[in-house]
Amino acid sequence: MVWSDPPASLLAAVALVVDFDLVVRSPTNAVYLGNGGATADRLNNAERVHIKNPEPGEWCIDVQLFKNAGYVSFNIAEYWDDCVDC
Repeated sequence: MVWSDPPASLLAAVALVVDFDLVVRSPTNAVYLGNGGATADRLNNAERVHIKNPEPGEWCIDVQLFKNAGYVSFNIAEYWDDCVDC
């Protein structure tokens, strides 16, 4: 997931003005956060989730707004690879 972030104030402690969180939930409700951290990523305007051996079933992709400073759109790209021995 990627979004265009407006410029931050020169005095801002954190440069990220708009902050979305990518959250992916497995069929057994395991939670995967964007960029693979144990907590949400507060530094980047691009987030991804990579799951090496996904379990079968229905998955949920959530985009949550943590901080907003105006209208911002975002894009999500989904990619599945059926390679078992990768």
